[in-house]
Amino acid sequence: MIHARTTISILLAAALGCASVPPKRDLHIEFCHISVPAGLRQGRASFSAYYGFEIDSNGKPTQIQRLREHPLGDDPFESCISKWVLKGMRDNKDARAHFRWTHGIGWEYLEVSCDGSSIRVELSGDCCPYP
Repeated sequence: MIHARTTISILLAAALGCASVPPKRDLHIEFCHISVPAGLRQGRASFSAYYGFEIDSNGKPTQIQRLREHPLGDDPFESCISKWVLKGMRDNKDARAHFRWTHGIGWEYLEVSCDGSSIRVELSGDCCPYP
């Protein structure tokens, strides 16, 4: 379940590149603060959630799937990724998302990569909005 959301909209001309793509890109990547149960927060847990997906001709992620086990369910991550728009990246190109939770910090960063290039969004402020 998503508690709070920080929206990061990025309109770039040439930042996240996949080889042989047009120079103009329109990227909208939203970082969703996905709820972490109290037991994990208090249990000194740190983990990463990795997801792979393809990009359709409209720049929408499709065929989203977990790449590694992690302690949270898939639904909040799939819901978050499905809202993104990655126009200008090659259709059907494999892409990956890496969400990082660090004990004592909270959600630390989100990294989206495709074909050897990546964009990393590091969070600041209250990354762990839990008591």
